[in-house]
Amino acid sequence: MSIFYKHISAKKNRRMEWNGIHIFTPQAASQTDGFYIDKSYGLTVRNCDIHINNGSESPHCDGIQMFLCGGDVFMLNNFIEQNNAKTSNDQGIYGTTPVWDGGVGTTLYKYIGNTITGGSRGFDVKNCLTLRGLPQFGGVDVPIEVRGNTVIHNGDKGCWLTSITGFNSDLLTEGTNVYKRPNGTTIPVEDAVVIT
Repeated sequence: MSIFYKHISAKKNRRMEWNGIHIFTPQAASQTDGFYIDKSYGLTVRNCDIHINNGSESPHCDGIQMFLCGGDVFMLNNFIEQNNAKTSNDQGIYGTTPVWDGGVGTTLYKYIGNTITGGSRGFDVKNCLTLRGLPQFGGVDVPIEVRGNTVIHNGDKGCWLTSITGFNSDLLTEGTNVYKRPNGTTIPVEDAVVIT
């Protein structure tokens, strides 16, 4: 029997995994992310089915939103749908102000095998400057991996992108990422990834 959730919120978690969760957010005007993960690390979200139905323009209604997270955060083989008419604040997977404590793993965020459809950005990582020069990780760049994902651009919502701002770490991507337009043609990875 499947169990369906409206929303999952996790704060200050260590070494947790969510596997096979079904989320259908309500059609409400308030902010309701599928997963909201705050100040956590060593987390895995895998094989989850997330549908974002709330469509108010102002609040963030992301498939998965992470705030002040860092250290081996894995997003693997999830399906995320923006089932609304939003044109902003509707990322598939959104990570903002990542941090690193130097004691957990070797990867900041790892996005592998996810399918994201509808919305303004597939993957959005902001304010990465918090990573630069931290003595606890010896100045070593912590990579963000984006591999083997499918992002389907909705024709009504601008261009699907992987957007990373304030970036100073290694970004590991492969040609196995597929960015599709509504007519089925693909966007080359170099045109679909924006780093500022």
